Amino acid sequence: MSDHPDTTGQEQSSHLDAFPPYVSPTLQRLPASRRPSPSTICEACPASIWYSEPDSVSCFCKVMHVKSYSSADPKEILECDGQVMAEAERLDALLNP
Repeated sequence: MSDHPDTTGQEQSSHLDAFPPYVSPTLQRLPASRRPSPSTICEACPASIWYSEPDSVSCFCKVMHVKSYSSADPKEILECDGQVMAEAERLDALLNP
């Protein structure tokens, strides 16, 4: 056992505090009336691929390999490990270019 406290978690936490949240550029460009309702965690997930068609908005998840949202069949995904995994990859890329 080491005499020094493990600060890795504290260091990662401080990096996360300054880490800008992910926002889908596609959703940002859409008017609020076309964005997901009910809201879904996929809106803030870097593993999501959002796309807009004339009559619908959809999302494909790169982690689960499924269509995770469609305005034609809206799902309210509240929590997902895929988002945590994608955010960890994003943080790693930021800290270790």
